[in-house]
Formats: sequence, structure tokens, C-alpha cells
Amino acid sequence: MEIDQARSEFEALARHIGTLASTLAAKAERAPASITDDMRMGSGPAMGGGSLLGKRPAAAEADPSKAPAEHLLHLILQDCSSCHSKFRQKVL
Repeated sequence: MEIDQARSEFEALARHIGTLASTLAAKAERAPASITDDMRMGSGPAMGGGSLLGKRPAAAEADPSKAPAEHLLHLILQDCSSCHSKFRQKVL
């Protein structure tokens, strides 16, 4: 799909990635030298209910600053995958 055909969706994904990346960068600045348990995702349900294999629901998401750093990274990867699957130019 061409970006211009779904500009608002493309820009929303870009803004969301920016928000997540800024939040992750802020956490990295305050991070100790080693990984702590509160940085890990844990075994509970994913913030926003999405998965790396599926689309995230359109419902309002929880505050990313409260998510573990590892989960933020997964959410960024999920957004990258969503955007690339929809907007990446196909090689013929």
C-alpha cells in the first residue's frame, strides 16, 4: 500500500514508535549496570493486549512509562513489523 493512501495510519505508527523510543531512552538513562527483574516483561498479559505475531487492538493503551523496558522494545518491534507489512515496497 502506498503511504499517501493511508497517511494518518502511517503517521500514527510513526508517532507511537517515537513515544515508545523516547520512553525507552529515558529508562536507559536511569538504568543500572545490570538488568533487574522490573526491566523484564514477566509472564502476565502484554500491555495493550497485542503480540508480536498479531495486531494490537485499537483500544487506548496503558502508560508506556509504566511498562518494563523489555516490553517497550517488543512494542517497538511490533510497530515496525506492522508498518513494514503494510507499507514496505514489495520486490517483484
